[in-house]
Amino acid sequence: MTYPQLSVHSDIAKQGQILDRRRYQRVLIFFAGLTANIIWWEVIARRVLGKRAASSGRDKRLRSYARGFRKLAIQMGGVMIKLGQFVSARIDVMPPAIIAELTDLQDEVPPETLGTMLPVLQSTLGGDPDQVFAAFDSTAQAAASLGQVYRVTLQDGRRAMMKVQRPNIERSVATDLAALQQVARWTMRWSVIRKRADVPALIDEFAATLWQELDYVAEGQNARRFQEVFRNDIRVYIPDVYDEFSSEHIITLEDVSCIKITDHAAIDAAGIDREVAARRLLDLYLHMIFDQGFFHADPHPGNLFLYPIPPEDIGRMYRGGIPHKGVPFYLVFVDFGMVGRITEEMKASLRELLIAVATRDSKRIMNSYKMLGMLLPSADLTRIEQAEEEVLAMVWGRTVPDLAQMPRSEMHQFAAKYRDLLYEMPFQIPQDFIYLARAVGMLSGMCTSLDPNFNPW
Repeated sequence: MTYPQLSVHSDIAKQGQILDRRRYQRVLIFFAGLTANIIWWEVIARRVLGKRAASSGRDKRLRSYARGFRKLAIQMGGVMIKLGQFVSARIDVMPPAIIAELTDLQDEVPPETLGTMLPVLQSTLGGDPDQVFAAFDSTAQAAASLGQVYRVTLQDGRRAMMKVQRPNIERSVATDLAALQQVARWTMRWSVIRKRADVPALIDEFAATLWQELDYVAEGQNARRFQEVFRNDIRVYIPDVYDEFSSEHIITLEDVSCIKITDHAAIDAAGIDREVAARRLLDLYLHMIFDQGFFHADPHPGNLFLYPIPPEDIGRMYRGGIPHKGVPFYLVFVDFGMVGRITEEMKASLRELLIAVATRDSKRIMNSYKMLGMLLPSADLTRIEQAEEEVLAMVWGRTVPDLAQMPRSEMHQFAAKYRDLLYEMPFQIPQDFIYLARAVGMLSGMCTSLDPNFNPW
């Protein structure tokens, strides 16, 4: 396997959009039907038939709702795909049955034809891509809900990846968000939802995330900031941004195609130690979160790669000897549209939580929850602290394989004992921590995949 040589290292869209009425109505009709179904079972049937009858089959119904949404999302693409991914990260407000159905929802929309994408390309490049570049691969390398990626070769021979927004994507986003804001107002009439989540605020947060992803100028700035963060760190590689081929709707970055972080066979064949890779990934995120307060918020497998360092460069880079086993490598990041920021107050709260968990101090854990704003006003603090003590006793010191082999009877006993907490779910993840919670969840899965014996403690 060969790899390219690495060099050294709107808001406008929110305003004035003419909505797509048919699309807007389709979203409203779907959620109106979903809302009516939920009200029937959770309000009317609950009063008429009783709690037990209304609760029977609830998980099956929730999975059915989620499958219906998944079908809609794949058909409509864009915002609906992103919403499914966003919802699946909200483990604090969404039932497990829904999360299980949506957690692997990816950008399953087909790519646009080159003819459809050409106007966007020509408006930025000032001509046909075949004329601007030494080589242009007209086959999309990746198709996502908001855009797709093409491989190009610059006139000087450098290889690059060009991400191009889908035509009229801003209108689709504005339409879908307008419909979702209306749905959010509907949901707040239901007390069961109102006491657990501020849905309009969640939609506003989700909207801010989407507009951020559509701002390719800001993405280029994010990439350059990460280059500054890791300028003196030989463990990391951040691709260059080619501004002359970038705009609000196109971003062109250095092609850093190498080994995907989930391609374990290729990683092993390259001689890279996967245990080292897992530890490095976690260490770098701890550095971004606690030292920099600025982190890559979308660490899914398509955005992380491993690049074996050429033998001729090893001696120059590691004059004191290679500091770990296996072939030295860069951890390569791509796609900087989603970033998270951590304030000093947030850092202090997170440190309190980590220290509390590390010292098995349930009272301190409760204090960190309060600092983070994770507890609803109705939360039974004594009851939650009891549950925390038991959870720590169950999981403390166990490796991931140990946790996977934990007897189901233990989990069933815990669930039965604290059924009231599991039903009420007196927790909420503060809006500022959504990106962080999502990223941590992804990191946990990738680290465990790289090293099955990965020990989070």
